[in-house]
Amino acid sequence: MTRPRPIRYDGDTWLVMRNDPVLPKAIIRRFRQKTGGDLFHVVRWALDPAEQVIMATATSLERADELVLYDRVVMGPMGGINGQGAQPGSPQGGQPIPSKRPATAPKSARAPGES
Repeated sequence: MTRPRPIRYDGDTWLVMRNDPVLPKAIIRRFRQKTGGDLFHVVRWALDPAEQVIMATATSLERADELVLYDRVVMGPMGGINGQGAQPGSPQGGQPIPSKRPATAPKSARAPGES
């Protein structure tokens, strides 16, 4: 699987997609330096701009894109936990895999004299 390329939003902004097909994982913003050259800030995605945090900086768009990692996918017996690979407690709302063991042993498996 190849990594998706950043989606250009405007002249100095790109959206970076990873595990979630709808919400970006990060925003890359280009800033021009007085000394020449560009500096790319990797910003954690949040709908509310007050919650966006700079996570890293890079000197190229390609390097900034490489700094945005995929979420680790926790696999269960049927694939990802919620069918799309989100982990429990993640913003995507993954749920723990329910236990398939019965709460108590069946009567046939109990020792003689147990109820």
